[in-house]
Amino acid sequence: MFFKNIRIFRLTKPLQHSAETLHEQLLEHAFVACDSYQLSSYGWIEPMGKYGTQLVHQTGKQLMLCACKEERLLPASVLRETVDEEVDVIETEQARRVFPSEKRRLREDAVQRLLPRAFTKKRLVYGYLDLDNQWLVIECATAKMAEEFTQLLRQSLGSLPIVPLICQQQPSAVMTHWLLKQSTPGEYETGEDCVLKDKGDDKVVLRSKGIDMSSPDYTNYLAGGMQVTKLALSWQKQVQFNLADDLCLSRIRFSDLMREHDNGIDVDDFAARFDADLALMAGTFSELVNSLIEQFGGIDEAIE
Repeated sequence: MFFKNIRIFRLTKPLQHSAETLHEQLLEHAFVACDSYQLSSYGWIEPMGKYGTQLVHQTGKQLMLCACKEERLLPASVLRETVDEEVDVIETEQARRVFPSEKRRLREDAVQRLLPRAFTKKRLVYGYLDLDNQWLVIECATAKMAEEFTQLLRQSLGSLPIVPLICQQQPSAVMTHWLLKQSTPGEYETGEDCVLKDKGDDKVVLRSKGIDMSSPDYTNYLAGGMQVTKLALSWQKQVQFNLADDLCLSRIRFSDLMREHDNGIDVDDFAARFDADLALMAGTFSELVNSLIEQFGGIDEAIE
C-alpha cells in the first residue's frame, strides 16, 4: 500500500492520544452505510479492512486511519428529465405555467423517490499521524478530500490543532531558480513535466509534458516573469513525483527496487505486508519531505 498523492499538515501541539484511546474516540463517528433516503455517508473504518478490528492501526510511530465515503449516484440528467416530464404534465393538464418555487419542490420530491433506486459507490481515504514529525499525511488528490478528512477527525477528537505545511521560502520561487540556473540540489533530478504561471496574470498558464526543461524556450518564459507552480522531480533515484507550490506531492511512484522490499514476506500474511509497506512508505516520506523543507528554508513556525 503506497500513497500516490499526499497533502501534509503540521500538528501545532503534540498529539496526546495512544492508538487505543484514539480508536475509542473515532468509534462515535464510525462509518454507517447510506440508508435508502440518504445522499451520502462518511465515517471511519478499519484501515486493514477485513483483516483488522481497530479503527487505528499502529506501525512504529505511525497511526494509520481510514475514512470511507459512500454516495448515492443520482445522475443530474435523470433528475432533470424526471422533473421536466412532471412539469410538462402539469402545464398540459392544468393549462398553466409551473413557477420556479414549484419546480424546486418537484425536484425535491423527485430526489426522494429516486434515491432508494440509486446505485452507491464507496471511496476510501487513508491518512496517518506521524508522531516523530508531528504530521498528518493524507492520501488525496484534492483540497476538498483533505478538508473532509480533517473535519471528520476534528469532530471525532473535539479539536485538531493543525496547519498546512508552509516553508520560509516560496517553493515556486525556489523551483523557478532551479530551472533558470539549470541546477537542482544533488539528490534531486528534474523530470519532463512542468506547469508555469505568469506572475502578473494567473490566467496565463503553460502546461507541458515530455519537454526538456533546459530548452531555450523555457528559460525565456522564466526570464520573462513566469514562475514554476508544479515540477516533476525524482529524489535519490528512489521516488518520482510532481511537486506543487503548496508542497502537495502527486503522481508519486516508488522505484521497483523499493517495492521489492517485502519479497521475503509470506504473500498470505496481509498484516505483515501492510506493516512493512507502511514503515517503508512513512520512512521514505519523512526523509523526502524533510529534505524538501530544508531546500525551502525550513518550516515557517510563525504560522499557528
